[in-house]
Amino acid sequence: MSWHKEFLSENRNKKKTISGKKGLFSLFEEVYREKLTEKEKSLISEDFIQNTLFEIFSGIDYSNITRRSLHENKSLSSLLEEEKEYSEQEIRLGLPKLRISEDWGKPESQDRQIIQRFSSSIGGETLQEKLETINDIATGKVQMASLGQILGTLVTLEVLYTILAQYTESAGGFIFEGFLAGLFGENSIQITDVGEDDEGATGKPITDVQLGDREYSLKLLGPGTAVKGSWRNMTEHFASHRDHVVYLDARRSGKAATDSLEFGEFVITLPKFMEVFYEPWRAYAAAETAVKSKEELLNTLEKHGDLTIAVQFSGPVGRIRSGRFKLKFGDPEVRAAASQKLMAAIETMPENTKATVVWSKEDYTKSTRATQLFGSGAQFNAVQDAIKSDNKEAIIGALRKTDGYLKKKQFEFTRKQAESIANFQHISTLLLGEEQLKKTWMIYGDILRKTVTPVYLIMARFNENVSKYFMGTEEGQARKSLALAAQQDLGALKEATDEAISAVEQSEKEEYTPEL
Repeated sequence: MSWHKEFLSENRNKKKTISGKKGLFSLFEEVYREKLTEKEKSLISEDFIQNTLFEIFSGIDYSNITRRSLHENKSLSSLLEEEKEYSEQEIRLGLPKLRISEDWGKPESQDRQIIQRFSSSIGGETLQEKLETINDIATGKVQMASLGQILGTLVTLEVLYTILAQYTESAGGFIFEGFLAGLFGENSIQITDVGEDDEGATGKPITDVQLGDREYSLKLLGPGTAVKGSWRNMTEHFASHRDHVVYLDARRSGKAATDSLEFGEFVITLPKFMEVFYEPWRAYAAAETAVKSKEELLNTLEKHGDLTIAVQFSGPVGRIRSGRFKLKFGDPEVRAAASQKLMAAIETMPENTKATVVWSKEDYTKSTRATQLFGSGAQFNAVQDAIKSDNKEAIIGALRKTDGYLKKKQFEFTRKQAESIANFQHISTLLLGEEQLKKTWMIYGDILRKTVTPVYLIMARFNENVSKYFMGTEEGQARKSLALAAQQDLGALKEATDEAISAVEQSEKEEYTPEL
């Protein structure tokens, strides 16, 4: 009996038809499982069919992607021989297909369970350690990577690349949050709504993802995009039981927008609140101090140090007719040279030398962003005094009286300001893009050719053949050939699976080392 035993289960000589995807999947599973040994069955999850054939009618035209005709029905051995080099498109086809899903951040969802299967092989207790593990495997620095680690890394690179390539920063940001929660594992969760304990907060919460015992606010940003957030929600974040939030920036970097992601973070706590929400915006105004002696001049210069702008003498000094020595900011070497000239000139001057020292004086009123959030100087000082008291209730009370809270304003950091925050640190730069995906595949090409790639390429071929058969895109003998081709694909898939299982068992014994 041919394609296939009149659609099984168990036929009993009754004429059967297949009219939908559910029936097709059931048939495929029956045919597939009847050819497996007990050991092989134990290695395949119960939802294997659903996960791997999810895109069975996705409309992908595989014949335009793969270089060979999908109807050639080559044997597995000839397929492997011809596929010594794969195109970037074929590499993608030869990987598991993960559906981009907003449910990645929900621990109980099926999509989350799927992503966790792949991420579970990526080692590391912290986000930084996990990102470094991915990079090390992707670049071949890990000398004994398991197939699970290789596959998990390739899938991660592929998903992140897809998010960057196909989604805007705002739309991709939400999906990125869920993916990161899935990457971190079962103890992480995506936060999508303001909690009941955030009484005064509105809109999106400050915490996007909770990874273990750390709360993260995630930002998927462009190279120069500002870091923004709600001042009111930040206040209410700390008004609850929380004592911190980690701001994690994932910035597109590299020549193209999809080449890499640069991760950096800074931590916000109430004791260090002003280091984050004032220091980057600190502003200054010019001030003057008149001195009447050489000794007073030297003491004033020492007092103001790097804040000194210039020194004006009453008359010409050497070749400087104006008598004004400017100490420019910016280039440390230029400033150092100007300082040396000034000190050399002062050494030759009499003790009763008079001058005016111009220096930068901190001026809260000159900081536009600080005044927009804190309001008056008095309220700014009230917040500072409350923080010094280490009284949480007093700090929250003072913050709730600021202009930013009352008028529901946003705080905003430029990239330079964010990276100037005292505890900011660069976490990792994750290499992405089509070239990196192909480089990683080539590093582990030997084991992938023997395991994952043939299985998924054959499934892609089966997908196209059986889809065209049921969609009726061909007629007569041509349509029948599609059915026969699909039947032969099942045999090739069985053979590919046998080869893959054998290769995996052998590689685990030998502890696979990448080809560098």
